[in-house]
Amino acid sequence: MGIKKLPFAYVHPNKDPANQDLLSDLVSVSSTTKPIIRKTKVMPRNETAERVYARLVVYFPKPGVSAEYDAMLKDKISSKRATLALLKRGMDRFEEQNLESTSYPCETDYVETIRSIERSTYDLFKQQHDPHEIMSARALGKKMGTAILSNYFTHMKSEDTK
Repeated sequence: MGIKKLPFAYVHPNKDPANQDLLSDLVSVSSTTKPIIRKTKVMPRNETAERVYARLVVYFPKPGVSAEYDAMLKDKISSKRATLALLKRGMDRFEEQNLESTSYPCETDYVETIRSIERSTYDLFKQQHDPHEIMSARALGKKMGTAILSNYFTHMKSEDTK
């Protein structure tokens, strides 16, 4: 006997034979439009180098340490996202130069993250700051996160004075 189809029942637009011509017109129009291409800054990275995952602990900077950080907070970006954004910007400089560990005025709150670092950079930092291998991974990550941000802040202040 089968199921009776009611004349007032809902029919999805894709399954309605009357709309097939309209759908084919939309598909042809959308296929001729150009795709949206977002320009992103691509950092050159040595893809052949072995990489390790490092657990970093980064403390939120105090207000006034970085104008960039303060501007992000003013634009209603959370402290966590702002700190991670600064860390991302400082990572490139860190991998290029493997900078010394210094400190910056910071809050008591922090964020933990895992970042991929070249093994040679990680080993050099560990050799400089933990030659006897007595630090835990978290303590070394705290020192590394502090070094990345403090040197980024120093670099940005030196660029602002130029």
